Amino acid sequence: MTQNMRKGMKEGLYRDDLKADIVAKLYLSRFDVIFDGELFPVDKYSFRMLRGRAFATTCVASPAIRD
Repeated sequence: MTQNMRKGMKEGLYRDDLKADIVAKLYLSRFDVIFDGELFPVDKYSFRMLRGRAFATTCVASPAIRD
């Protein structure tokens, strides 16, 4: 994931001021939390919906990609 982010930064797909190692760890930790049944009971939240929201890219995408 870190390599992908660094490549995306070079290509202008991601913001050039990201700390790729930190952002990668934060993204991976988001994946773990969606399996927490106390935070996200399965009768209230679907895995598909949580997965889609957990990995939204608006915060890492460069302005050219977001707009």
